[in-house]
Amino acid sequence: MTPARRPIDAKIRHRSAPCHDLLGRRVISATAGTSELTFDVGESFTNGMGNIQGGFLAAMLDSAMGAALSTVLEEGERPPTVEMKINFIKPAKPGTLRGTARVVHRGRSVVFVEGDLHDDSASLLARGTSTNIILLRPSEKGSDA
Repeated sequence: MTPARRPIDAKIRHRSAPCHDLLGRRVISATAGTSELTFDVGESFTNGMGNIQGGFLAAMLDSAMGAALSTVLEEGERPPTVEMKINFIKPAKPGTLRGTARVVHRGRSVVFVEGDLHDDSASLLARGTSTNIILLRPSEKGSDA
């Protein structure tokens, strides 16, 4: 199997990072352009009001959107985020949270992604969007780089 034709779940694992383990991330399903993940969130993620701190929620959405994005990338492409926006809808409590994301549009050099974060009763907690630019790793640009 050529690296560019990796199965979708392998593409997500290949692009995973240690921070995803910190978030308690588990990939539930993925198809081309979509992802569904869960995050096991403990008390250590809470702020002074007992809610999950917003930065952690943003990181979870970024992780879900990144997983969806990774399913549409070819070998050698890397997608740094150039903009991310999060709307916090409802306070989140510790427990299992579910993140879903989808690629809205993938162009030649820019990708738009959106994602939602829900609690275990399916209440929407946060919604995010991401704009990513597609770059090639320097060794893959060719001799005119």
